[in-house]
Amino acid sequence: MKVFTALALLMAAISLTTEAAPASQPSVVQLELKKNDLPDSYTWLQKSKISKNYALLKYSKNIRLAFSHGLVGQEAIVKLDAASAPVFGASSPKTFIINSNFKTNSSNTDDSNGVSSNDLASKSKKGKHGKNGDGNKNGGKDNNNPNNGQPDNSGSNTGNGGVVDDPLKDEGFDIGYQGPIEIGGQTFTVIFDTGSSDLWVPSQACTDAACKAHKSYDPKKSKGFKSDNKPFEIKYGTGEVSGIIAVDDVSVAGAVSKGQTFGLSTKMSDDFRTDEADGILGMALDQISTQKAKTPFTQLVAQNAVKDSVFGFFLGRQKDGSNSQLTLGGVDSSKFTGQLKYNKLVNSVGFWEIALDDASVNGKPLGFSKKTAIIDTGTTLLIAPPADADAIHKAIKGAVSQQGEYFVPCKTDAVIALTFGGVTYKISPKDLAREPTNQGDMCVSGIAGGNIGGNDQWLVGDTFLKNVYSAYDIKQLAVGFAPIK
Repeated sequence: MKVFTALALLMAAISLTTEAAPASQPSVVQLELKKNDLPDSYTWLQKSKISKNYALLKYSKNIRLAFSHGLVGQEAIVKLDAASAPVFGASSPKTFIINSNFKTNSSNTDDSNGVSSNDLASKSKKGKHGKNGDGNKNGGKDNNNPNNGQPDNSGSNTGNGGVVDDPLKDEGFDIGYQGPIEIGGQTFTVIFDTGSSDLWVPSQACTDAACKAHKSYDPKKSKGFKSDNKPFEIKYGTGEVSGIIAVDDVSVAGAVSKGQTFGLSTKMSDDFRTDEADGILGMALDQISTQKAKTPFTQLVAQNAVKDSVFGFFLGRQKDGSNSQLTLGGVDSSKFTGQLKYNKLVNSVGFWEIALDDASVNGKPLGFSKKTAIIDTGTTLLIAPPADADAIHKAIKGAVSQQGEYFVPCKTDAVIALTFGGVTYKISPKDLAREPTNQGDMCVSGIAGGNIGGNDQWLVGDTFLKNVYSAYDIKQLAVGFAPIK
């Protein structure tokens, strides 16, 4: 799916520009400029002279703008400056009506003038590890444990289940990763999202255009279906769904979560209409589930359907043609070098949030301290507080900033690195310079500026995660990294 944000409404909203609507505004309206409107929507909209009560939200297949709630019903004229117009093939302003079709993003946080980030996806089949179900190619146990960051075991041994692999499909320019699961024997393509904790797919009863564009769940085809029609509602930064809570067996890569709670959406905002994925499967911790349910992975561990309490991601690049993979119940040591180094979570909120020691550019530390990072496989970019993002790009030769957005030379050799738990992990220049912008040799930067939850909180997405193997242990409450091979 497109880069949307499943963290929104659960924490302070992200604004990807330094201009933001006043904090007194209760909500924002999202205006989405589709591919049909703009020929090259893989490029950031660089300048818009509408009102200072707007924020450019998120880089994705579409360009999204957020307007303060007070602008609903008004006509918005998007004016492209001389530099921007050629990018979109437009020489004159484009006019849009801000109406009820653009859903509001009502936030319970103090900073509700933008959105936060999140998304990812995957593809399912049975694992191919050794007979013991372990992550090692030889069938032996992976020695990677979150205990004080020292190598030991690959998660907490939970039962007789195995370790299974789930090949992931890369969408677009590494925008997200997706693949199928089964619910009551019916196959759906979902996003495996470490930034949220709910599972949902469209209901057959949904008549929205977004539902009709995707596969829907049919209760009559499953003997295990149960529902008391209790409602649920989830508001993401770039869309919202609502419906009823149900129960059925869910299979992920051949591992079955029996009696799994999930949502059947009877309402889906148009944000999801063009997404390849039918729904979302959250892989954060249980406490942030809006359905008040255990996540599918928690259930798999509790039911001994997988070997250990850890799952791991290897995210590939479209540029390299590398295959991505999710592993459940262990890790795949054939994907990384050395040992996984684990970092304990810094709080019990429910996100995979760990301490970030510092960042560097070409080996030169930037001197950040007391930072934290939410590790989110579902976010395409690395999003840092504006001051931190500025500091990073000022150290990159040839980087420029326009209206809060960052661009770097497509042939940059700058190496950004993040340090967690005393270990430094490098980001390839391939991931720093995303796709070109039709402006000479400049590319969109894989690092953006945004306020996640404060001046010290980062959202670390796929820009970084494509460079490491990442592992998540729900019992030890830790995130592990190791360099990929």
